Amino acid sequence: MERHLSLAFPHQAVLYALALGHEDASRGPNISRNCNPNQSHLSDIADGVNLLWRNEIQRTIAIAAGFFNLFHTAFLTIFTVYALKELGFDSASFGTVVSVVGLAGLFGALCAPRMINLLGVRTALTGSLLAIGPIGIPILFADHFPFLQRAALIAGCLAAWDFLIVVHVIVEQTVRQAMVANRHLSRITATTRFVSWGADPVGALLGGFAATSIVGSRGALLICLLGFASSGALLLTSKGIRGLNAMDFRPIDGHTISD
Repeated sequence: MERHLSLAFPHQAVLYALALGHEDASRGPNISRNCNPNQSHLSDIADGVNLLWRNEIQRTIAIAAGFFNLFHTAFLTIFTVYALKELGFDSASFGTVVSVVGLAGLFGALCAPRMINLLGVRTALTGSLLAIGPIGIPILFADHFPFLQRAALIAGCLAAWDFLIVVHVIVEQTVRQAMVANRHLSRITATTRFVSWGADPVGALLGGFAATSIVGSRGALLICLLGFASSGALLLTSKGIRGLNAMDFRPIDGHTISD
């Protein structure tokens, strides 16, 4: 078992190293930013919240990301226990499946530019979240299959998720960098990450409560899948996001924070 565990995760480290090298190679020139060294951290945080709230597109993206991460963390928290107790996985086989599907994220990064050109910005941004919920539905019925088919089904669903999540993040970051002035970019990015990543521990806690409630593990997983769909639907409530294709990444009055 230890041998299987040792073989399950090395390629993840290789992928992270490749991603880091690509990021370093593609990094643009340093841009000097205006800052006030006498301004407190709390003031910086308040500025970031204010800037994000004033930008309708970025505000909607941040809220949708927070909702998605909440349900995504809840799902993974529940599913890890569910797979080990109900689906016949042991720690080595489950770890191997989860690790191997990470390759789909790399494939998503390679395909993202082509998908944006093919589908358009709006469809790539919203569709990548809307599709995740329905794609996960077969996982709820995986226990009806023999173990090998069950593992393949789960791996396929999780791989599709990783692919779509990476595509979504790339589109999201591209829209942000194209629409937000350089001197505000770091604050809006930091605030968005606080909202989205801050939902992770809350999602894990709520997932545990839901799984031990009357709805049970499978019911809680279904709620998470519905939550994924609601995250994508949130993006469509933004008039600015619905018009992203026509923007062609040019700033639009009322949605871009000017210099």
